[in-house]
Amino acid sequence: MLSVSNLNFQYGKTKVLHEVSFDIEDNAIVSILGPNGVGKTTLLRCLCNFHRPSEGCMTIDGNNMTDLPIREMAKYIGYVPQRSRASRTTVFDSILIGRRLFIKWSVTKKDIDLVWEIMDALNMRSLALRFADEISGGEFQKAQIARAIVQEPRVLIMDEPTSNLDIANQHRTMHMICDLVRSKSISTVMTMHDINLAANFSDKLLFMKDGRIVSYGDKWMINEDLVKEVYGIDVDVIEHKGTPFVIPRKEQADACLSKDNGSGRPEA
Repeated sequence: MLSVSNLNFQYGKTKVLHEVSFDIEDNAIVSILGPNGVGKTTLLRCLCNFHRPSEGCMTIDGNNMTDLPIREMAKYIGYVPQRSRASRTTVFDSILIGRRLFIKWSVTKKDIDLVWEIMDALNMRSLALRFADEISGGEFQKAQIARAIVQEPRVLIMDEPTSNLDIANQHRTMHMICDLVRSKSISTVMTMHDINLAANFSDKLLFMKDGRIVSYGDKWMINEDLVKEVYGIDVDVIEHKGTPFVIPRKEQADACLSKDNGSGRPEA
């Protein structure tokens, strides 16, 4: 459905993505993992046509993505950035903006019903008349996700969708997102930092290092050697309730504390 082949991208003379290739199936949830600065967000922005790759090909349903006009591209791709500025509009209206591609002369009952449907699925109905710039960061992030989903894209792309959420709301939100995108047959690509969270909610994981794909497959490819190669730390990987679970070894925490110059506090 979505195919990326030999993708290269550079900022000026600095090459960021190197020969990136992978395929995403219909209705699949894929998480992109790796340390900061390895090209995860850059890859997402290439998939959205915000960046034009220097080499390689990206297709969706057989269409070359770099050739698609902006409005046509928006029918295929819905994007949720990690950070976005809230406007002085109600939460309902900010989500309704996601329907702008389909609104001709006026908003229809279908547009309104779909917004309510998605808000209910994400447990957001009580926020409908609140101003978007007055809600919490986590609530605003959910509003951004809702706006992308009402766009009815073929692929939902999210940059760190749980970055503003505490651990309880991370799991609640991921459950709601996964249930919703599966019910709508929307494929999902998202960057994540938490390997354990990604393993719990993803069909496939894509590990990156230095702008290259190190490994791409299901959660059972996670092992101590892979985590060491990608993140440079020693961990134990155990199976917990049918899912691999990554536990950093004690010496890793001790190594971090050793940087505090003996003060007993990690450096800022």
